Amino acid sequence: MLKPMDIHNKEFKKAVRGYDMTEVDEFLDEIIVDYEQMQRELDNLRGQISSYGDNLTAYKERETTLNNTMIAAQTFADNLRKEAQTQAQMTISDAQNQARSILAEAENRINALKDSYAFLVGKYEETKSNLTAYLKAQTEMVEEYDADLLSTEDFMNLINNPPAASEESEETKINDKIKELMDSKIYKTR
Repeated sequence: MLKPMDIHNKEFKKAVRGYDMTEVDEFLDEIIVDYEQMQRELDNLRGQISSYGDNLTAYKERETTLNNTMIAAQTFADNLRKEAQTQAQMTISDAQNQARSILAEAENRINALKDSYAFLVGKYEETKSNLTAYLKAQTEMVEEYDADLLSTEDFMNLINNPPAASEESEETKINDKIKELMDSKIYKTR
């Protein structure tokens, strides 16, 4: 690349009908000034380009870091979401299993209560039947004893008016009957 000093030191051969040396020198001086200014601007631009390149590299590194961070964050979020879904599925599954277990236990308890109820109803019916039969038997027994009992008036007449001696055999029968009644269950239970 041509430098300003190269332009300044350039010498031309003299020719017979050539250009005016002073004009050429002045023009070359102007070119040198402009060329030096352009060279400085070019150097400045190269510095800026270099700076921009450094900045661009830094920005690219940041971009790479951000991309990596975003990818890591996305991966983390995906893993977290998958883990949450897995955990939710496990929780739902556990809850469903627990609900099934509770329902099965409740059903077993209901069946046990039904069985107990049926047993108690059977026992109630059996006891009712036994008690009814017992009461019926007792009622029949009382009715039999009532038929055998003398009325109070007849009993009092018998005591107050004992039968005559000629009727001793009849009196013995009555006394035996009274003794039998006295020894019977009716008087013992009263």
